[in-house]
Amino acid sequence: MLAEHPSLGRADRGVVGQVGFDGSVQGADHPKWPHDGVERVLAGAGGAEAVEYLLGQLLVGQHGMLGAPVEALFLCRRVGRGRGGSAVSESRRERPWAAAFGGWISLVCVASKYDRVVAVLRVPGGELYYEAEGDGVAVVLVHGLALDARMWDDQLPALKDIARVVRYDVRGFGRSSRDADTSYSHADDLWRLLDHLEIDMAVLVGLSMGGRIVVEATLAAPERVRALVLLDAVLDGVPWDPDSERGLQAIGERLRSGGLDEAKAAWLRHDFFVPAQRTPDVARRLAEMVGDYSGVNWTSADPHAPRPNSIELLATIAAPTTVVIAELDVPCFHEMSDILANRITHARKVTVPGVGHMVNMEAPEAVNALLQGVVLDRSLA
Repeated sequence: MLAEHPSLGRADRGVVGQVGFDGSVQGADHPKWPHDGVERVLAGAGGAEAVEYLLGQLLVGQHGMLGAPVEALFLCRRVGRGRGGSAVSESRRERPWAAAFGGWISLVCVASKYDRVVAVLRVPGGELYYEAEGDGVAVVLVHGLALDARMWDDQLPALKDIARVVRYDVRGFGRSSRDADTSYSHADDLWRLLDHLEIDMAVLVGLSMGGRIVVEATLAAPERVRALVLLDAVLDGVPWDPDSERGLQAIGERLRSGGLDEAKAAWLRHDFFVPAQRTPDVARRLAEMVGDYSGVNWTSADPHAPRPNSIELLATIAAPTTVVIAELDVPCFHEMSDILANRITHARKVTVPGVGHMVNMEAPEAVNALLQGVVLDRSLA
């Protein structure tokens, strides 16, 4: 799929030249646009698909065409409700932003909040891959350890008609990169991304590691959080049960004895993935995401800034919070969820029966209904 082409993170700021109906490129030697980057992106779709799905790319920078104070690569596709600056229509007969010149099309793609946007945002010391789609209350989905934004595939169809859905690969995971030296925080990255998207307030949703991130983001900017949804969330300060701790130690042992692939296999054998492995499609998707993980957090020191002592600050969280725990998750996550639900002032706890740690993938209907309820809750307006 073009939106996942590996050259996404390579392009610099600039404006695309001309795209042919056969998918070839002319005039792509703009001084701010590397020629090979454009060709490689378009080659990922091939011919008519390139014309149909993208037909244009816009790199916006301080000195870019729009003069916006951001550095990001926008890849746009019309989803049917565009207003203002829309991407090119999906219909071959409608190309409102295209001017034909002898079989060529010159394009400028301007993303509105109603379009599907796939982009890479440059941040100090790295890049954040993200996707945004839909209209309404902003909802940010944050994934778990060694996974990426694809784990939310089942939630997007349920939310995009009622919410502005933002999902991204956390720094160092999936298609997001980090260097070895620059200090950063995941919470700060989340707010940088929302600032870039001009989103003031949002519902924050996180699973496992993602739950820890959205709690830390809430502590950093409580006035910007409309609601919290914590799915089998990690809470530092709670000891892991012995079996789960041994499962974590096995990753390091396999990394030392057999390398990264062996460590990934050990990760997928951890007890909290056992229920998910019983569903072939979920097991396949997990294996794909873990297989694509660079392993940088396992193979090198992480320059993440010191984290807040969240467990001691939970009572300061005022945002309406839903704490979700899967019935078959490992014991330590049950304890973490109990503490979160008891100490956050406006928290409720929901148990999803018959599934394990990957609750949004194992029980998407239940999680989707819960998220829709939070988004549509009029008391949060």
